[in-house]
Amino acid sequence: MGKRPREERIAIRTGVVIVLIAVLIRVAYLAQYSALPDWFMLTVDNWYHHHWAQAVAGGDLAGGTTYFRAPFYVWCLGLLYAVAGSGLWVARVFGVVVGLLSIGATYLITNKLFDRKTAAVAALFQSVYPLIIYFEAELLLDPLFMLLLQVVVYRYLIWQESRTPRAMFCL
Repeated sequence: MGKRPREERIAIRTGVVIVLIAVLIRVAYLAQYSALPDWFMLTVDNWYHHHWAQAVAGGDLAGGTTYFRAPFYVWCLGLLYAVAGSGLWVARVFGVVVGLLSIGATYLITNKLFDRKTAAVAALFQSVYPLIIYFEAELLLDPLFMLLLQVVVYRYLIWQESRTPRAMFCL
């Protein structure tokens, strides 16, 4: 096995540093946030998602309500609650993990459209942007929606290169 080119090693190190920065900021944020009384004060949407997900974890997939909200996030959260328990830490860490995946998606999309340096800058900005960090830690569907949208955009960019049905739908 040969050595990797210097440019590739630098790109990998840069990616690791960006991910570490993102993780450290989010862990510090969650640690500080969990010590506040606001941690337990859920507003309308996140209260609704939390309780609906608890119902889903208990086996009520429909949640006993009408779908005025998109159910996919709640079903993901409900599955997670069924496996790991229905605490707020579980939900908030799930949002952070989705956000970290979104940073990776930002890098991939930007690298496909521009270059590695631009992709690293975009991923770094997303890693430290306070509003994104806040929304990842709330029980809202926005971070998951953003990630899914990024996956669609990335698959579209790949499809643009080959124009085959396989490229559009296969990861």
